[in-house]
Amino acid sequence: YRWLIESDGHWTYAHPIQPSASSKRGTKRRLGAREFKHFTIGAARVDAVIGEFYWQVRAGDVVVADDYVHPASGAMLSVEESPLEFSASLGEYLPRTVVADAFPDARLPKATGVGAAQPNPTDLGAAWRTFLVLLVGLVASCVAVRVHHANEVVLRSQFGPTATKANEEFVQISDPFQIRRGGANVRVQVRAPGLSQGYLDVLGALVETETGQVTTFKVAAQHYSGVSGGESWSEGNRKGSTLIGRVPAGTYKLRVASRGYDRAVGVPFEVVVKSQVPRGLWFGLALVLLFLGPLFSSIRALTFESQRWSNSDHPWSSES
Repeated sequence: YRWLIESDGHWTYAHPIQPSASSKRGTKRRLGAREFKHFTIGAARVDAVIGEFYWQVRAGDVVVADDYVHPASGAMLSVEESPLEFSASLGEYLPRTVVADAFPDARLPKATGVGAAQPNPTDLGAAWRTFLVLLVGLVASCVAVRVHHANEVVLRSQFGPTATKANEEFVQISDPFQIRRGGANVRVQVRAPGLSQGYLDVLGALVETETGQVTTFKVAAQHYSGVSGGESWSEGNRKGSTLIGRVPAGTYKLRVASRGYDRAVGVPFEVVVKSQVPRGLWFGLALVLLFLGPLFSSIRALTFESQRWSNSDHPWSSES
């Protein structure tokens, strides 16, 4: 015998099983390898009898119906108990289209809400597994780029001391150096380890020796310290840097015009130029984009489950 069961437009195809085939553990029942969660319990009353049955059934009969669900497989385990009988059935969730194909002339009710055993259409596990695979690929690619291409030091040169007079500009030019990869970014860093109680302003220019193309930049370093109210304080940084985007390949010279203020007058400094500098910003943006997929999948899946369990005897919090 088989039963086709409809509830709120959702369909279940069920068949009888031995009541002893499942075992109860608290609010759950285990059948084979599957563990069913309790969904609802209530009194089922026969309002009318139409057709032929293999057992004696009368209008007004009442049984206690206990339903358990395993949504991952779309299964429902139902247990019915009366003073004279104890029976069980196992149901399989059927999409409405399957029932409509079987009964093309029937007017089927529209489905509302989420069925008790309706499988969640969002495969949350697959979404997170895909995220982890892509994350590993992203990290591996970043490491490969950093190891084989990134942070190439194309110039490391000492400059200074700065002008002997405050606010007087001091101009110096480096030896030629090569930037081999065109279109990559370039980071210029100024380091002044001996800087104290002063401000160092560096105006620089990357000059391509063949074309004369000039790319300008500005970097500053400052450091001040003292004692106030019996407590020591310090501010500033003895090094500064700037990032220049998409510098063409070629031979360059670095033109540096430095100016010292306060005790930064006469302080030597070092300039380090690096090509192909990785930026954490791009990694962060890529990570956020990768995370959006499983995040939206999680929201969809949890919303679906919330709608399912809103029809049960158990609050959603206990199932989450």
